[in-house]
Amino acid sequence: MSSKHNKTPKLANWLLLRFLRGDLAEEVLGDLEEKYFNTKETHSTTRARLNYWYQVFNYLRPFALKNYRSSSNFIEMNTYNIKIALRHFAKHKSTFFINLFGLSTGLAAVILIALWVFNEMAVDQFHEKKDRLYQVMLNHQESDLINTGPGTPARLAEALKAEIPEIKEAVVDTDPAWFGDVFAVRSGDESYKVRGKFSEPAFFKMFSYPFKHGDKDTALPDKNSVVISETLAVKLFETTDVVGKTLSWSIYVFGGEAKITGVMETLPKKSTEQFDLVLPAELFLEMSAHDISWGNYNTLTYVELHKGANKDLVNEKIENFIKERSAESNVSPFLAKYSDRYLYGNYENGKSAGGRILYVQLFSVIAIFIMIIACVNFMNLSTAKASVRLKEIGLKKSLGVKRGSLIIQFLTESVLLSLISLGIALIIVNVALPLFSELMGNTISFQFTSEFILTLLGIMVFTGLLAGSYPALFLSKFDAIKILKGNLSLGSGGVLVRKVLVIFQFTLSIILIVSVIIISEQIDFIQNKNLGYDGENIIMLPLEGKALEQIDTYVDRLEGIEGVIGASAASATFIEGLSYTTGMDWEGKSPHAMIRFERARVYYDLLNTMGIEVLEGRDFSDTYQNEDKKIIFNETAIKTMGLEDPIGKTVKMWGEDKEIIGVVKDFHFTTLHNKVTPMFFHYGTQELYVSIIKLKGENIPHTIADIKTFYKDFNPGYSFEFKFLDQEYQQLYDTDQRVAGLSKFFAVLAIVISCLGLFGLATFTAERRLKEISIRKVLGAESWRLIGMMHSQFTVMILLAILIASPISYFLAEIILNNYAYRIDLNWWFFALSGLIVLTVSWATITTQTVKAATVNPVDHLNNE
Repeated sequence: MSSKHNKTPKLANWLLLRFLRGDLAEEVLGDLEEKYFNTKETHSTTRARLNYWYQVFNYLRPFALKNYRSSSNFIEMNTYNIKIALRHFAKHKSTFFINLFGLSTGLAAVILIALWVFNEMAVDQFHEKKDRLYQVMLNHQESDLINTGPGTPARLAEALKAEIPEIKEAVVDTDPAWFGDVFAVRSGDESYKVRGKFSEPAFFKMFSYPFKHGDKDTALPDKNSVVISETLAVKLFETTDVVGKTLSWSIYVFGGEAKITGVMETLPKKSTEQFDLVLPAELFLEMSAHDISWGNYNTLTYVELHKGANKDLVNEKIENFIKERSAESNVSPFLAKYSDRYLYGNYENGKSAGGRILYVQLFSVIAIFIMIIACVNFMNLSTAKASVRLKEIGLKKSLGVKRGSLIIQFLTESVLLSLISLGIALIIVNVALPLFSELMGNTISFQFTSEFILTLLGIMVFTGLLAGSYPALFLSKFDAIKILKGNLSLGSGGVLVRKVLVIFQFTLSIILIVSVIIISEQIDFIQNKNLGYDGENIIMLPLEGKALEQIDTYVDRLEGIEGVIGASAASATFIEGLSYTTGMDWEGKSPHAMIRFERARVYYDLLNTMGIEVLEGRDFSDTYQNEDKKIIFNETAIKTMGLEDPIGKTVKMWGEDKEIIGVVKDFHFTTLHNKVTPMFFHYGTQELYVSIIKLKGENIPHTIADIKTFYKDFNPGYSFEFKFLDQEYQQLYDTDQRVAGLSKFFAVLAIVISCLGLFGLATFTAERRLKEISIRKVLGAESWRLIGMMHSQFTVMILLAILIASPISYFLAEIILNNYAYRIDLNWWFFALSGLIVLTVSWATITTQTVKAATVNPVDHLNNE
């Protein structure tokens, strides 16, 4: 190299020496140096330096770099690996199809579960301000426990907005579920029952419910305005362009005319709230003017925080907000993120205790179980077939192929199989999705968004790498010389690993089966448990209009209809919980005790109509005077109060004396997830929202038709819509039933996939032992003994799986059943039956192969040897 080399740009020279291949660096530097000095002499130093740098960058191309691998070589290598994989698939068709079926069905199950999980996780996430939207919840300190609920004082929203600087906006709201389908809406002669709610104008600024017509920022300008859905607009006016038109609305004894100021688009299915009508909260406050004190919790409160506001700091500020305004208050407000309430809606003793997120986690675990089981099949069959591929591996290693290349080859094979399986899985999903959506009670879409595509590819690659990792490492480790000399022994390591994997996948299968049995038994227990009342053949009608104004006449006329055994009315149904109060005092009560009593205002003969057993005393009846001064408790209430011989004793409800006239046997007025708590009935003709009618068991359709005719005549302008009490109760467990059904499906799928792998393994094992079996037959061994011998090794593995799965299943079963206050006992036969199912199916799976192997003609196979 020239002595003038040092005068060329040093940094440029360093780049060339650092990145250029060694065989090119010296030659390139020499050429560039010569050109540099020529350019310097004919032009200038600056131009020479610029040209030098240009030439340096021009040489820094992929082909000239250190450690460069030609893209064409890379493509050729992978093309070669793919060809080898396809040839292997074609040569070993049975193994290929077993793996393909297992992986494709496993992937299909995972994709279906993933779609459902994404759907669940997306609920209430469409609101633009979701990160700043919160619901105010109240922790009620009641003696030795804390109850958490969403009900808040009507005054709270305005006070929070005025006094807490971090709160940008707050609204008074109501839950559509409180009213059910009792809003009656009409325009002209037709009347419709719809789901409605009351809220404030800022509601539509805070929440992202899109408008089809009207301005959401100016919706609900006064108490005579209303916002409706496009569905309701079409029903009433046969068009959605109805802003400015009027409609009539009514609920119970309240009603009026309202001007339509906005039409909402159909609410997203991923919204927890579904409603067709929004009226101003001002109307609701007027309707419940006597219940707007700081001690009444009959509204919801939503708040929007300023950007950057600290929720924890706000919670500190509002912890004693209500107590500072009401000396007798026992509640502490806190903020719960609105977008979390669907998945994290349960609270225990004042703390978040999950909710539907438990189902999301459960099915996510099931998806992982199924995918692992499918991958284990691939691992088992691949390692079992190791001897078939030893010659191929030995030749490649003798030709200089490194272990890393072999690992890549086998991983390419498994990823390719995973890719083919993914394609088949997508077809299965597309066919099964409508049925799956129906089973889950939700419309689950199958959209190829970028996020979903990346998830699919991630699942596919992960599955391929997981399934192929162990076979790749196992097959690539063998010594080429030993393979080619025939001195290689596979040893017991591979066999041991296969046994462990079989035990592992059947352990997972047994856990799934136990879970399914327990969930099914619990659902059956719920459906058949005596609830403490007779809900059969009871229909419920909303009380409204003239029926509520003339309740005595209405009930008398109902009871006069042929086929009606009895009729009464109540302030609520007895399936979704009741109102409550802590305003109950009695002689001997501790001054510090704060006890929650569920309460129901009822009409005469409610207990008799519903078949609620009276242990002591009597029901409310029109044969007595001053029934509004009387009260009836349940067993738990009497025990909680510590009263002996309670009939005739007096308690104080909200400071007013009430005589105890009856004690009823405990009955369930909410789901079996919750224990029966203290409750009481009190008589009244106000705040009665539902009529309860007991029918005879025969000719029910005719009786209902007669009730409808009477209702239309007695209560003109109101539609006749009824529900069966027992059917409504069963719907409370709709999610549990869907979980049970889906769990059964996936448990069966897990067993099928596991047994498919076991079938392949049994087939291969039988083929490997044909010589041994033939010799044993020549020596006089009977076929049934040979079958037993071959069954024994698999039976031992299944029994070990049962042994391992049982304690794990017991632990998981306790977690599942702890969600229910009333639950089944864990019986030994749950676990025995699960093991027996797996053992029976496993035996049936391998019997065909063992019988085939045990009945071979030994001459044929010994001649081959």
